[in-house]
Amino acid sequence: MKPRCSELSHVMGLLGAVVLGLVGMARADIPGYEQSEFKVSMRDGVRLHTLVYRPVKQEGSLPIVLMRTPYGIAAGAPRALDDYLKDLAEEGYIFAFQDIRGRYKSEGVFVMIRPPRGTAEAKAIDEGTDAFDTIDWLVKNLKGNNGRVGMLGISYPGWLTVMALLEPHPALKAASPQAPPADMFLGDDFHHNGAFRLSYGFEYAALMETSKENTIFTFDRRDTFEWYLRLGPLSSANARYLKGKIPTWNDFVEHPSYDEFWRRQAAAPYLGRTRVPTLNVADWWDQEDFYGPLKVYEGFENPQPIQPDRVEEYTIDLHWNDHCFKKGHKIMAQIQSTWIPLIDRNPQIYVPNIFKAEAKDFRPATQRVFRSPGHSSYIEMSILGK
Repeated sequence: MKPRCSELSHVMGLLGAVVLGLVGMARADIPGYEQSEFKVSMRDGVRLHTLVYRPVKQEGSLPIVLMRTPYGIAAGAPRALDDYLKDLAEEGYIFAFQDIRGRYKSEGVFVMIRPPRGTAEAKAIDEGTDAFDTIDWLVKNLKGNNGRVGMLGISYPGWLTVMALLEPHPALKAASPQAPPADMFLGDDFHHNGAFRLSYGFEYAALMETSKENTIFTFDRRDTFEWYLRLGPLSSANARYLKGKIPTWNDFVEHPSYDEFWRRQAAAPYLGRTRVPTLNVADWWDQEDFYGPLKVYEGFENPQPIQPDRVEEYTIDLHWNDHCFKKGHKIMAQIQSTWIPLIDRNPQIYVPNIFKAEAKDFRPATQRVFRSPGHSSYIEMSILGK
């Protein structure tokens, strides 16, 4: 497919630091602003819930700042204006917030990281067309706007900003995608280089698809590590809890490898030179990976098993942490063979689909860490003086 949009320098990794409307209490009103509520019609007739805030004492025409989110704008919009967008709110803009298709008060069906439509699908919709139609409605219907729109967001809203840049509306004059995902199998939220992030994938899918609103999965015990141990093979998730009702989890089950499903969803193939001034923001400390979309996928389609009884050297990046050690302090390194529940457990043998593996498919395995003079294990660190 011919690229349709912006290279955005490098698009990096999710779904983040500020999640609009996901946590915390929000103020009911914002001093100096008045709120209006609309149902904005898309090209297929679906109406999206939209809140607009404008300065009470507006002087002259103003640009519009647009944020689209799956996390709920009723509480999220006032919170953003009082925190994330506070500096912009103090300067005075028209702000528009929108629940995306199928979420909260918006009509339609929600699709997690909805794939961009193909260039031949003239009547199809995606998050890019919804952004286009929303911007078109805003500049034509909001009084006192100057016909210029800026768009931004963090994590999922950052990805929605990227989608708006694929076929940008002429009124979109600036954009800032912040920590957006680019590939949910190779380097972002659900997988890291193909390794399935169990607790994140399970809990986020349940959060987003149990209902139209954020719904946190209820664990039957405080110790979630113990809960995931008791879960057993991943096939138990649907059998015992999700009952086949969570579309994203079902996608995990049916697409355990990097197939066309994941390739079509990935953002990189659609990106080209940007036509909109764009500030792309990433955070090196984001656990969803700054570098994930940048890494070249090497050898994943033809993995080779580790040979038994053969010493191999592995370098494990523990990431940077600064600590102050006083005289007498010691460092202890604890090594374990699994990251469960951050990453799903390893059956130790090949199974065609890990999501359909049964308890009998798992085998015990023994790993040895050498500490002989010829094969030493060590921790390498930098030491800074006072």
